[in-house]
Amino acid sequence: MNERLLSERVTPQSSIRALIDNPPGKSGRESWDEPDEADGLASFSADASTYQVHARPVTKMLPSVHFIFKDRTIRTCQYTQLESDSRFSTLPEGKGNRLVFRFAGSVAVQVVIEGRNLWKLYDYLSQHRMAWVHELPAEKDFEGDEAPVVHSIAFEADGSGI
Repeated sequence: MNERLLSERVTPQSSIRALIDNPPGKSGRESWDEPDEADGLASFSADASTYQVHARPVTKMLPSVHFIFKDRTIRTCQYTQLESDSRFSTLPEGKGNRLVFRFAGSVAVQVVIEGRNLWKLYDYLSQHRMAWVHELPAEKDFEGDEAPVVHSIAFEADGSGI
């Protein structure tokens, strides 16, 4: 056999040996725990000087949603526990919107979100596509009239009064 052909010939390897010798790039498991910035999961910053009412909606269903309060504490609910009878309503005298969601885990809770221009937020939460929602800090309403704003997030035990 020609010496050139022998030197160019590839020695067969087991698939395990091939992975050890040539590990895959970012498509492997090492990227599972890294947030995908394009999905908006890592876009909340406690140090940000501007208010952001919620994450960018994602194209896939998420496992949970974080509710971020004025004092930067966070409460998380699992979307698998979201009941199907959620509510969107308009508050009297043009005072905005009220969203009501019931999460039925080991203890049922009702989440009541009040603010303005919240239809898209309601829709994305109903579709399990919102990673986090942020309550407006310190009762400052410095956003324009057309901007979505969450004035309050309240958790009520039981939630049977939906």
